[in-house]
Amino acid sequence: MDISGAYDHVVRERLTHILRQKGVPSSVVGWVQSFMTGRTTTLVFDGRESEPLQITSGIPQGSPISAILYLFYNAELINLCNPQNMRVSGMGFVDDVNLLAWGSTTRGNCDNLVQLHEQCLGWARRHGAKFEPTKYKLTHFTRRPKKFDTKQKLRLGGITKEPNEAVKVLGLLLDPKLQWKAHKKAIVDKMATQTNALTRLTGSTWGLPLLQARQVYAMVTRPAMSYAAHAWHQPATNRGRGLDLTRELQKIQNKCLRVVTGGFRATPIQSLETLAHIPPLDLYLTGKVVAYRKRAKDNGTDSLIEKACSRIKSTLGKPQACTTTAAVGHPEPAREGWIEDWMNPGRERTPPEQDKRGIGQALRVRWKEKWEAAQRSRAEAVPQPPCGKVLTLHRNLHKAESSLLVQLRTLPPQGWRPGP
Repeated sequence: MDISGAYDHVVRERLTHILRQKGVPSSVVGWVQSFMTGRTTTLVFDGRESEPLQITSGIPQGSPISAILYLFYNAELINLCNPQNMRVSGMGFVDDVNLLAWGSTTRGNCDNLVQLHEQCLGWARRHGAKFEPTKYKLTHFTRRPKKFDTKQKLRLGGITKEPNEAVKVLGLLLDPKLQWKAHKKAIVDKMATQTNALTRLTGSTWGLPLLQARQVYAMVTRPAMSYAAHAWHQPATNRGRGLDLTRELQKIQNKCLRVVTGGFRATPIQSLETLAHIPPLDLYLTGKVVAYRKRAKDNGTDSLIEKACSRIKSTLGKPQACTTTAAVGHPEPAREGWIEDWMNPGRERTPPEQDKRGIGQALRVRWKEKWEAAQRSRAEAVPQPPCGKVLTLHRNLHKAESSLLVQLRTLPPQGWRPGP
C-alpha cells in the first residue's frame, strides 16, 4: 500500500500524543513539538518570491529525525495490519506498507485484504493520512500456479487491481514463484549502466589508476550488485552450487576487473582477482549472508521470522515441525551448522557468538583455500596467493603504468600456446 504525501500530512498534536502514549520522555516530546512549531516556507514563481507562509502540519523532508518520527506516527497502522483473527500479516518501512495474506484460495486472500483495507482507511481518517490505491501492487505467490487462480483480481471500492508479474519490496523484485528472475533482470540491466560508467572512468591511458578504479568498483558497483544478497544468494556450502543470479553477477565482476586492472582479455580471472585483491563474488556474497545471520540472531530478527512461519503453518493446519531461519532464510534449506563451519575453516566448530574471528578474516582464509585448491592452467602467471600487499605495487602509478604492470605480470609462460 502506498501512502500519499506521508510526511506532509503528519498532525503535530496527534504525533505528540502518540509519543506520550509510547512512554517517550516528556523532554523529548517537548523537543519534537518545538521542532514542528514555527516552520515557514516561501514560494517562488518567475523570479518572484512570496511572503513567508506558516506551516501548521507535516514534518520536514530530508531531516534524519523525520523517518523515526513517522515510525511512531504509523505504529497503530502496523498493529492493524497484524490481526490475530485473520490470515494476514503486515510490515512497514516508514510510509511503505506491505500486506501478506495466505490461505487455500486466492479469492479468500483477496477478501481478507479488502476487509483489512477498510480498517486501514479508518486509521487514515483519524491521522489525516491518505492512501493512493492507484499505486497499489498485487501479486499471488505460489510454486504451483496451475492449482490456484493466479488471475484473481482485487477490488477496492471503484478500483480493480490486476495481479502483477513482480512486486518491489524494499528494493527487491519478488516474482510469483520467488525464483528471483525479475530481480535478476533488473540487476543485470542496472549493471550495464554501471559497467559503462566504470569503463569511461578508467580509460586505458588517462583514466583512473588501478587503486582508485578498484575503490570505485568496491564502494559503488559491487554494493549495488549485491544489494540484499542475504535474501537471494544461495551459499555454495549448502549443496555445492549457487543460484543462477550469483553466477550471472560473477560474469559482471569478471568484466569489471578487466576494466579496473587493464589486463588482457585472455588472462585467467583468478589472476585478476589476486592482482586487484577482489575476492570471488560467491565468497563475498556468502560472507554477507553470514554477517546477516549473526546480526539477525543477535537483534532478535531470527525469532520474529520463526514465529511468523509457525503462525502461518498453524493456520494452514500443517504439521508443526521445528521452523528455523536456516530453513526459511535461503531459496533452499541450509545445512545445519554451515555458518559455524564457514567461520572456522580448518578448526573445530565454534558457535558464532564465541568466535573471535571476524567475517573479513574468515573470508580471506576461505579465499586462500579456494585459490590453493583451484586447478591452474599453464597460462596462470601469478603464483602467489591472495594478499593485500599486492596493491602497494600500484602506488603513484598512472593508469597506463598500472595496466602495463598487470599485463607484464600475467604474460603466459614462454612457449605456451592457446588451445583450439
